[in-house]
Amino acid sequence: MANPNRDLFDSQVKRRIELERLSRSEARKLYRFLSEVQKDIIGKMANMRERGLSKATIRQQQRLLDSVNEIHASVYARLRDELNTGFRRLARDQAAFEAGALTSTGVVGSVGTLTARQAIAAFRSRPLEDLGFLQKMVSQLEPSQKARITNALQTSFIQGESVGRAAIRIRGAVAKSRRGLLAFIRTANTHIAASVQQATYEANADLIEEVEWRSILDTRTTKICASRDGNVYPADKGPRPPAHFACRSVVSPLLKGFERPERETYPKWLKRQNAATQKDILGAERFRLYRDDGFEIDDFVDFKGRTIPLDELTR
Repeated sequence: MANPNRDLFDSQVKRRIELERLSRSEARKLYRFLSEVQKDIIGKMANMRERGLSKATIRQQQRLLDSVNEIHASVYARLRDELNTGFRRLARDQAAFEAGALTSTGVVGSVGTLTARQAIAAFRSRPLEDLGFLQKMVSQLEPSQKARITNALQTSFIQGESVGRAAIRIRGAVAKSRRGLLAFIRTANTHIAASVQQATYEANADLIEEVEWRSILDTRTTKICASRDGNVYPADKGPRPPAHFACRSVVSPLLKGFERPERETYPKWLKRQNAATQKDILGAERFRLYRDDGFEIDDFVDFKGRTIPLDELTR
């Protein structure tokens, strides 16, 4: 007999995968702002190329450091606008998803759906556990990268490095900011999705009794997420993802009057999905290997957890 709670769990897992893709896609789009910062600062050093940083006067050095502030102020104002637009769009989409997932079970009556205004208010009003507010996280993006670049330049000044060497340091600082930006977007998107999800459950308190925490269990799982995996909490209280930066956990609703779905490993869960879902998750070529050549999900990664390139797999 079909269990609507299992169907809801399947929906949440697929949504989690979609959110990961969305986070990566948004990060790639926003990398252009970091590249603009890098390009502008290296361009400011062009007039020092002949003499080198070691011969730059204190005034020239300070002028270059001041330009770091100016460039960041200009670029990050646009980056924040882009982020906030994406956050609002995700909130609206998540509200539609949550209501649609409940409706698709076919066992509930009228489902309360959040308006766009309610969805946006949900993530703006809910604090992240031990991480501060979302707006505070956005405001911290600029000073963290600015500090990295300033430190890189000051190190080059002190060590009397060439402009070329200083440029390498700046590129390294921007590369760290890129990794931090992806982690930030993952965390923010998880926060938004969980906040809208919670508000939806509160709007449908007559349907939902509890929620179950599900963590991805692998070598990257944190202790806090591992300890919460499988825990059941009341629908209106208890911890919600993200439990930490770049958290990948989800909570799944448990409808009143239906059993909790049985626990299963990810490979077992994937085998239970239809071919379209498997292909969407694995990609066309890995799906062919999975379906036709007997590959298991573990065969697509090496012992370090690295995804094996397709050319190595086919060999």
